[in-house]
Amino acid sequence: MLADGGPAEPDAIPVAPPDSRQGLLLDWAGLLVVRIEFDGVSEALLEPLPSHLAQQAGVALDPGKIRDSLRSLYATGLYQTIEVAGVRAGDNVSIIFSGVPRLFVGRVKVDGVKDDRLAAVLQSATQLQAGTAYSENKAAVAEPEVSKALENNGFYRGQIATTTVIDRANSLVDLNFEITAGNPARIGDVELTGDSGLTEAQFRKQGKLKRNSKVNRNTVSRALANLRKHYNKREGWRQR
Repeated sequence: MLADGGPAEPDAIPVAPPDSRQGLLLDWAGLLVVRIEFDGVSEALLEPLPSHLAQQAGVALDPGKIRDSLRSLYATGLYQTIEVAGVRAGDNVSIIFSGVPRLFVGRVKVDGVKDDRLAAVLQSATQLQAGTAYSENKAAVAEPEVSKALENNGFYRGQIATTTVIDRANSLVDLNFEITAGNPARIGDVELTGDSGLTEAQFRKQGKLKRNSKVNRNTVSRALANLRKHYNKREGWRQR
């Protein structure tokens, strides 16, 4: 068995002891290759590469061509690891290239949100792009980021259920985020301490803190900016 765990120079391929399956395969040099099979990543997904591999069916087994074929297959980016084995029947050999497929992000859906703008914001927050390499770490980070985006848009009691569907035939992982946003946070009481020089009604007006209006990540910073502007203007009047 020949194995390739990543891009490497020809001399870097691990060589197993002569009594291993790799040794047997190398000993079969010159025998007729009658079939080449692909396990782990489908031949259809590899197209058109299989017909262009260095080692082809219908010709003699050549260990050098086997190594070149391994590298060509790994270079597609579709494998995490790849290896080759052979099955002999008389003077004929069947070659099997097998490996652990690399998975890619397929469809990313955000369901349960009626607001198209918010749905787009939440989908962007996943930081998952179709066609990029998938990993469990990426999926694990996505849900907290979606939760943070919900809070930034005023939904502090939202719940998220994430499901993944693996399409082995196409090496894709579809991810679905089912959102239960709940009711948006709204402005309630405003408590003033110290001498603001304003009544509560005036404070609300200057800070644009209207009761029952929606709260988002900009509410407090916007209120503070408006109030600073008010006090700066009033201080300017006093100095005239």
